[in-house]
Amino acid sequence: MDKFKKINNFDIKLLRDFPGLTEYDGQLFLNDTIDEEWPRKIKSFPSLPAKMRFTAIFLCLGGEARTRVSGNEYVIKENDIFMVSLGNIAEKIVISNDFKAISVSIMPDSSLMKFTYSSTRFLRNSLYEPSILTLTKEESKRMVSFFGTVKNIILYESDMFKKEALEGASIMLASYLSARIANKNKEIIHPVTKWRSNELLRRFLIEVSQNYTFERSIQFYARQLYISPKYFAQMIYKESGKHAKDWIRDFVIKDAKTMLKSGNYTIQEVSEALHFANQSFFGKYFKEAVGCSPKRFKEIVTSSPSEGLESPQEEPHPQA
Repeated sequence: MDKFKKINNFDIKLLRDFPGLTEYDGQLFLNDTIDEEWPRKIKSFPSLPAKMRFTAIFLCLGGEARTRVSGNEYVIKENDIFMVSLGNIAEKIVISNDFKAISVSIMPDSSLMKFTYSSTRFLRNSLYEPSILTLTKEESKRMVSFFGTVKNIILYESDMFKKEALEGASIMLASYLSARIANKNKEIIHPVTKWRSNELLRRFLIEVSQNYTFERSIQFYARQLYISPKYFAQMIYKESGKHAKDWIRDFVIKDAKTMLKSGNYTIQEVSEALHFANQSFFGKYFKEAVGCSPKRFKEIVTSSPSEGLESPQEEPHPQA
């Protein structure tokens, strides 16, 4: 085996090679062509495993897809919405010959996503792990119609008002999905806080998604955002209810778990891939987060692989 089975980056710019997509300013890519052959699209994906560098939302309109993302198995069937955000690792994608779907992909720092709205913030926070929602046939039809409206905005709306129209569409989509997720999980969508802390959290999560394999210190991210570490830590906790160090840790541990579950990496290789000083330091970091050593975790997940259609349960991410 090579030293590492490289995890490629799945950048949104790669979508430009996909057939049948409508693009807006390199920030948003829309696929509303139901009859487009998905096996042909899949061939345009980067070699797996690949880390998502954008957020994607799919609505299955026929057939079935099976995918493994960040160590968990998902089965997507007709009328299912599958949502996956940046930082997740796509490991496997298998689709039936009759698979059909529409999709929208958007950059995390897109100007279209206004996180001063409760719904967009709730959706962002809910998609740390991939999620599936099942719609009725009538709801699916309305979603197809909505995607068609967004496409018309991109193609025909005057440049003067196009951005505002797309911002409105993004908020509508986020509101609908957030309400469904909240209802499914019996959660409450809290009112927004002040813009300053909201924007700070957004920028922090983008920085973490780009740097967590190399940088895990609060000081580094505070410098990136041009504020003091103390104020930075206070604002992140105030906005998210979670300490900054725990956000960073969750990104790191997600990668570590995915690599250990895959069986393609030794513990030493995972340690090196995530740029820990040595395997011992990685083991301590992992055990503090997960509750067991990397060796024990690997033994558990490789001795009892998931079966059937259910997604294996992950250990809960500790919340501050």
